[in-house]
Amino acid sequence: MSEAWEKLKPKDKFSVIKAYHVSEADYVVLNMLYQPIVGTDAIGFFNLLLIEEKINGDKRLQPHSVLLNQLDLGIPHFFDARKKLEAVGLLKTFAKPLEDVNHFIYEIQPVMSPSKFLHDDILSLLLIDRLGYEKVEELGLFFHYERKDMDDYIEVTKS
Repeated sequence: MSEAWEKLKPKDKFSVIKAYHVSEADYVVLNMLYQPIVGTDAIGFFNLLLIEEKINGDKRLQPHSVLLNQLDLGIPHFFDARKKLEAVGLLKTFAKPLEDVNHFIYEIQPVMSPSKFLHDDILSLLLIDRLGYEKVEELGLFFHYERKDMDDYIEVTKS
């Protein structure tokens, strides 16, 4: 049985769409929480897709060789990075056969909030496995935002 990555060829086309805007805070979450789990190749791939979406979006079909060359990855490593992004919910991939190539659409998914990420049973355990419990506790404190107790106050905001 052949590996699924063997079906991807450098001449296969791709385009990128995103389901939301990526904020500066999302980049912090990507680098501090997701990267230890998926690795630098996957985060590099994710960042490159964001750039490609900004430059071309789904308007221009490009060959995968563009991604492979830019990331300096072979197809097996590229496919592995893609699977990791899909596994943590950052990427959806759609494929359609064209005349002599396939067309892949990469849809960038929203980054989880730090609270949701750290309370996710699977992701938090993976993060603890990679970084250790103490580091994850430290990250939890870094991302913890506590609103000041204002029970004695009355809101006077004007509409």
